[in-house]
Amino acid sequence: MVSEEVEEERLGEGVELGEGGAALGPQRLRPVQHLRYPLLLRQRLNQYLVTTLCALVAASGYCLSAAMVRHTGFGATHDTAGLISSVLLLVPGFPLVASLLDLLQHETAVALARLTYATMLLLTAAVGLSVVIVVVGVSVEAEPPLALAEPLLVLRAVASFAGACGFAMLYNSSPRTVLHVGLLAIVGNTLRLTLHDAGLALPPATFVGALVVGLLASLARRWLNEPRIALTVPGVIMMVPGLYAIETLVQCNQGEILAALRSAVLVVFVVGAMSMGLAVARFISQPVWLRE
Repeated sequence: MVSEEVEEERLGEGVELGEGGAALGPQRLRPVQHLRYPLLLRQRLNQYLVTTLCALVAASGYCLSAAMVRHTGFGATHDTAGLISSVLLLVPGFPLVASLLDLLQHETAVALARLTYATMLLLTAAVGLSVVIVVVGVSVEAEPPLALAEPLLVLRAVASFAGACGFAMLYNSSPRTVLHVGLLAIVGNTLRLTLHDAGLALPPATFVGALVVGLLASLARRWLNEPRIALTVPGVIMMVPGLYAIETLVQCNQGEILAALRSAVLVVFVVGAMSMGLAVARFISQPVWLRE
């Protein structure tokens, strides 16, 4: 059995399992959802409908801004990565990771509920994005990797910090915790991307990054009055392969089955590597998890 300390950090068992706060307990759920969709959810609209509308607005806004940039002569109109990235905040990274962590605790029913919820959100976000793709006529194709110079590497670290801090704020974390989550993301995500740039496949690179985040979070939680999961999951959310997850659904919709399968397999392996990295860190820092 799991010790009392571990039981206190078990994932929440609320009905709502969105990106905003399932694993941090029901008391944090409503404020988080209010931050995520303040106007539409206030009208008590179905959250799947809200997700579709948000994807429509975000993707349309990107296409409009890209067209304006092209009109001024500064860049291309349709950047595939930019278009898909415009809806990445709708990807339910928290329930995806939490569902696999639940399986390690034999919480199968909760894990299936979270996984189903995350899948539904992905599908509805893909619907909104697909409508924009069809209307605008964008082709979703893989792009060659971009060689990053040192200034861009620094910006990548800054982006990891800002993104992780943003997710931690959505979970209503304290300012001190938000800062630590950002630092964890800089270390973990930068290490992951550096290993990937060096030639290591994305899943094992993600495993190493998540393992480092989990181990550092085990040290940080000793002087932060927060559950471990409030540090680890926001710290690795930046590693969720949202780009490939959305690509999978869009490519299926376009009939590109082989390309969709490649993206889907990568998503499964990367999300699994994230969860296993956090789990191994828990096994190392809390050997009690090695026992049932």
